[in-house]
Amino acid sequence: MRRLALAFAWMTCLLPMSATAAFPWEETNQPPSIAVHGEAEVRVVPDHVMITAGVESRGATLEETVADSDARIRKVLEFLEQSKIEARKIRTEYLTIEPLIVETVGKAQVSNLPPQTNDPFASEPSAPRVVGYVARRQFSICIEQLDRFEAIYKGLITAGINRVSGIEFRTTELRQMRDKARQEAVRAAREKAQAMAGELGAKLASVQSIRENLNNGMMPSYMAQNALFDAPAEATDRSLAAGEISVRASVDVVFLLGDVELKP
Repeated sequence: MRRLALAFAWMTCLLPMSATAAFPWEETNQPPSIAVHGEAEVRVVPDHVMITAGVESRGATLEETVADSDARIRKVLEFLEQSKIEARKIRTEYLTIEPLIVETVGKAQVSNLPPQTNDPFASEPSAPRVVGYVARRQFSICIEQLDRFEAIYKGLITAGINRVSGIEFRTTELRQMRDKARQEAVRAAREKAQAMAGELGAKLASVQSIRENLNNGMMPSYMAQNALFDAPAEATDRSLAAGEISVRASVDVVFLLGDVELKP
């Protein structure tokens, strides 16, 4: 009986080897293929620029703050009109006003001393106090005459703009540039696959799959050059050239192989 049990156990150990493939390359019937990655970059000269800028005013009273803000905004709009910037190229946000508040605390908290029972200020509650006001208004301005961009930018600062949050060079041909970059990326992937397969004596038979990488760590194709200035008064001495916009594309392609025969 024991011999029979041992024989049965020995046969059981052999079953997985006979029921499954003995070698790793026999585990799949997938056709031979090659996976490649293709990238391309297309550069184009921008034809307009968007400036996102604003006016910020501070004053001790609400009336003083609003008056300063209105005066700055009026000068900015007058300058844009004199610069022949169409009204439809200017977008003005709503005016926002908020108080500047300072917290005053009791004597014990200020001095970091433990509260005293005989100290009349020790239990004094915090009392917020308004010390002034701040008013903000932001503009989005489209400039199509790039040769006048730097002069207009400096003129805006002189007119009263004191915060510049973005300068973005754009092109109206962005869609065409995206398509061209995508086509170049696919072409690069095919040429890479042909070179690699040819070295092994194989040929590309067909495309199994293709995927565009929309977020691959590179600069998104819809973005252009950007500039950010927190102190625009200093920016009047800077030279801001349009340069070129970089439009990039990236794809992953899997090709099926035919006539596979390894070279000696």
